[in-house]
Amino acid sequence: MIFLSVGTQLPFERLVKTVDAWAAENTETKIFGQIGKTQYKPKHFSFSKRLTPRQYSEHINNCSIIVGHAGMGTIISGVDSGKPLVLMPRHESLGEHRNNHQIATADHFRRLGLVTIIEDKEEFDQAVKAILEQYKNAKPMAGQDDSSSISPQLIATISQFINRK
Repeated sequence: MIFLSVGTQLPFERLVKTVDAWAAENTETKIFGQIGKTQYKPKHFSFSKRLTPRQYSEHINNCSIIVGHAGMGTIISGVDSGKPLVLMPRHESLGEHRNNHQIATADHFRRLGLVTIIEDKEEFDQAVKAILEQYKNAKPMAGQDDSSSISPQLIATISQFINRK
C-alpha cells in the first residue's frame, strides 16, 4: 500500500492530482491519502482530509511507500519507520507555500540519500516503479526479518538538521 500525506496546514493540489493520475493507471496498487484542505477529490484512491495520530501511525505501519510533501513530520515518520519516502516539495512560485523552505529541506535529505524527490507524474511513476521493483526482488537473509533498524547516527543527523539555527 502507498500512503499519501500532504499535512494539514495547506492544500497541495499538485501532489494529490499526481497520485490520483498514477492510481488511475495502476489500479492493482492500493493507495490511501490524507489530503488535508485540498479541494480536489481523488477519484482513484481512498482518502480522508484528517487523521488522528493513531490512524496516521497505522497507515505508516501498514504501507510499503510513504508519499508526501517535504514537511519534517512526514520525513521523520518515514525515516523512523524505515519506509521509502517519495516527496514533492511545495513551491512558493506555485502558491503552495509562503516560501521555498520545503525545496531546501528536500535537497538536504536527498543529499543524505534518505528520500526520493519528485516534481511531476513522470518522476513519481519512475520512483514508485523502482521502489516496488526493489520490494519484489528483495529477499531477507536467512535468520533475518525484513524490518529496518534506524542507526543512532541517522537520528543524530536528523536532530541536528531540525535544531539548527
